[in-house]
Amino acid sequence: MTSIKTIKEIKFIKSNGDIENYNEAKMKKFLRRLGMDKPEKLLNDFCEEVNGIMRTSEVISTLEKVAARKISPAHPEYENWAAALYLAAAQNKDHGHEYPKIELLKESTKIDQNMLSIFEPYFDQINAYIKPERDLIFTYKAASIFHGKYCHNISLSGRKEMPQITYMRCAMFLAYSENFTEDNLKEVFEYYDALSLHMLTMATPIVVNALTVRPQTSSCTLLEVDDSTESLLDINAKIGTMSAWLAGTACNVQRLRAKGSKITNGVTSGPIPFIKVFESTVSAWNQGGTRPGALCIYFQWWHPDVMDLLSLKSNGGTEENRARRLKYALKVNDYFINAAMNDEIIALVSPHEAPDLYGVYGKEFEERYAKYLVDPKTKKMRAREIWVKLFKERTETGNIYLFHEENVNQVSMLNRYISGSNLCTEVVLPTAPSTGFKTLYQI
Repeated sequence: MTSIKTIKEIKFIKSNGDIENYNEAKMKKFLRRLGMDKPEKLLNDFCEEVNGIMRTSEVISTLEKVAARKISPAHPEYENWAAALYLAAAQNKDHGHEYPKIELLKESTKIDQNMLSIFEPYFDQINAYIKPERDLIFTYKAASIFHGKYCHNISLSGRKEMPQITYMRCAMFLAYSENFTEDNLKEVFEYYDALSLHMLTMATPIVVNALTVRPQTSSCTLLEVDDSTESLLDINAKIGTMSAWLAGTACNVQRLRAKGSKITNGVTSGPIPFIKVFESTVSAWNQGGTRPGALCIYFQWWHPDVMDLLSLKSNGGTEENRARRLKYALKVNDYFINAAMNDEIIALVSPHEAPDLYGVYGKEFEERYAKYLVDPKTKKMRAREIWVKLFKERTETGNIYLFHEENVNQVSMLNRYISGSNLCTEVVLPTAPSTGFKTLYQI
């Protein structure tokens, strides 16, 4: 059988300017080293698309592009080949033929060098334990995302971590101790194995910040805003800081008074304008470009602006009355659910007029809420209208989470009221409203 390579003339220009002919044996050896048991298939594809002279520095990236274009359900092997070639090209660009050592971290201004120095006496053992072949576990898309977003740029050299260095950096961070000894290396290696073999993963903020000057072990933070200008400004600053450096954020706005409520110099415009300020802050500060900022707003079903709050994610409306970049969660309890099922009338009351409803649930909530039902000054509506609106928005946008504060607090062992959760509604911890900071008029 005549090879395509005998028909086409393919030559490579080496870095020193020399020109060499296409060498099939050499190419097969390289591809087998990347885990390809039948490299002939990819080489034939390569030769179909390439003709003439190309630089040796372009060969790996060209092979990668050829493999990526061939990915399909009928040929899943190209997925792994493209991933291996992507990472081989990245290594060749930044580190040449030798996989980088953990000493690479000493060149980074992002890394906490004092923290890193704890491990320096054990660099030889750490380097010996790093398994470059585990890069081959990645799929093509996973390899490009992980290397592009999670592997640090080493600012002093212009080079970049490879995935196994990133995993080892995370493992060292998780096992870090000021009293670290050689005996603790076992823990480092256990973490490294679990991460590099994809037995477990860590959230983006933890991976990105591990062993850096801003390390942390949380991917979510919970906030609660008080009904004051000082608290609103303070919470906005915290949202920006957390979005930029730390994690996804959730903010409970249940204390903000309703639109039209009296304030010192007139009436308030309600919580929505402030939510839109939070949206702008989250969009502007986005974790260094590694992922977009994220914020979930929690609010009560008995808030007078509940229907407007439920509309913030809606596909209709305008940018002026929507805040679509955020997530939302409606806080519910058994009383509201039963009222909706029975199509009963409920009372909506501005939070500043019902401070006795904060932090209570179950029978205690129902007893305190009863007086607002008979108060002629409170706004009334059918509970089912809120219920229908809720599920209409969930159907159309895939959003509006449900947070059953009664269930959460009944089973909690923390003995403190839990008023909200995080972006994914699985972290349930107590929060306290921000008291803000001193203004010019208070100093």
